[in-house]
Amino acid sequence: MTDARQQRPAWRGSEPSRQADELTGLPGLNLPQIVSEPPIPIQLGVIPESGMVGNVPTTLECEEMLRETGLRATRPRVAVLNAVHEHPHADTGLIIGAVRDDLGDVSPQAVYDGLRALSDAGLVRHIQPPGSVARYESRVGDNHHHIVCRTCGAIADVDCAVGEAPCMTVSDDHGFTIDETEVVHRGLCPECAESNPSDQTAVPRKDPLV
Repeated sequence: MTDARQQRPAWRGSEPSRQADELTGLPGLNLPQIVSEPPIPIQLGVIPESGMVGNVPTTLECEEMLRETGLRATRPRVAVLNAVHEHPHADTGLIIGAVRDDLGDVSPQAVYDGLRALSDAGLVRHIQPPGSVARYESRVGDNHHHIVCRTCGAIADVDCAVGEAPCMTVSDDHGFTIDETEVVHRGLCPECAESNPSDQTAVPRKDPLV
């Protein structure tokens, strides 16, 4: 009896199909050629759940942060905490807008209550540079300072130059036990300096931008 493999015609197909023929024993089976796609590169610093770049926590991480401080992880609190991380130095109006984008119709009072609870728990920091409305930031516990543009009100973080917190020594503490020092530097941000090179003493806006 003749071996069926000896009757098989010479192969003229592609290499993947030839391999499939050898595995199945069916000569001439034209399988579609499989082209492997290159792997999708992973962008460092991007959190897949939120799609934000940087240290913006996920919803689960926000919930865990709340529980670690003894707070209930309610949806408004989670949304407020995420908004503060997502928008550094944001005022309450911006935070309310971000929370409503996330949850829908949320009352301003619910956001105020959330900010108060998060501030008391040490999860966010309340700051209010002179001439500015109240702002909130997620960078806490390091006693950093701020620099404010006197024209548009933009705010940036400034690390302590030297030493440990409060990183300044007063000439007379008047008997106080000092554990924090807040310094606000003023000047012009790069955008304002470029657009108004001669404007060095502009009056701060009443609605400073973030």
